[in-house]
Formats: sequence, C-alpha cells, structure tokens
Amino acid sequence: LGRWLIATEAARPLLERFWVEEDALQRVIILESLERTIPDFTQMAKVFEQVVAKDKNEETLRFARETLDNLNQWKTDITAFTCLWIKWRNLSVN
Repeated sequence: LGRWLIATEAARPLLERFWVEEDALQRVIILESLERTIPDFTQMAKVFEQVVAKDKNEETLRFARETLDNLNQWKTDITAFTCLWIKWRNLSVN
C-alpha cells in the first residue's frame, strides 16, 4: 500500500527501524512514513524533536526540521478546514 496507507500501529516499528537503518534515503522514507502514521501532533513533534537532537545526517535533519516547522501550519489548516466543513454541513442540512 506504499507510504500512504500505513496503520498507526506501524509507527513504533518504523521508529525503531529508523534508528538502526544506515541508508540515508531509507531513513528519509521512514520519516515520511512516520509523518503520515503518527496521528497525534504532540507525539509527532516529540519524535521529530528527538531526531533533530540525536541524528547527524543532514538529509534526515532537514526533513525533521521541516516537519517541525510545518506542524503549526497543519494545525491551523485542519482547524480552518473543520470550520468550513461544519458550516457546509449545517447549510446542507437546512
């Protein structure tokens, strides 16, 4: 199913694999998967903060930092979408 349809239960094994994986490209792919797998933004922030604190590879650090930078925007976008969806639903029902 690729990187898009991964069960949330896969986050833990993916993170464990990330720390032992040696190939930089595979490590970035694991981070991409974790981005889509961890449903809780607070937990996601902790994971990516841990990567930034411990990892040495520039590619994975760049990806982790970018994810952390984007988290607040994602929260804002989700809130805006939810508000619009509720308004639309209320208009459709009436």
